[in-house]
Amino acid sequence: MTESVADATKRVNFQNNYAVPRTYALSALIPPDVALPCSGFTLGSGSVVLSGNVITSPTTYFSSTTKVANPNPIYKFVGSLGIGITQCYVDPGSGQLATRATQTSGVFPANCLPIFEATVDGANRITGLVDWRPSYI
Repeated sequence: MTESVADATKRVNFQNNYAVPRTYALSALIPPDVALPCSGFTLGSGSVVLSGNVITSPTTYFSSTTKVANPNPIYKFVGSLGIGITQCYVDPGSGQLATRATQTSGVFPANCLPIFEATVDGANRITGLVDWRPSYI
């Protein structure tokens, strides 16, 4: 599986593919995309190439409180009693976004494209968000 971008020589195309919001400020003039703790955030749309086919996922809202189906997908974070680590990745079988609960940070399913890890506390707040997308630097 590879990411699908219009021009692989332009770094900005990789940054925009499945854009994960920043949770820190680079300076007082550049605020973060989302301040933690929070109840949810928007993941940017993205595309992958799987067996020669381009599969695109729309902009998706991830929430620690609700779950709604298409056409406006909202994914609820999973975990033991709302506490734990939720990983989001592109499934190598379908090319679609998938989530799962885990106890081990940084260990994603084989052959997938990791997107992010979120930590949710007992009050259903997202307290940590880590961007796991490849950097291409």
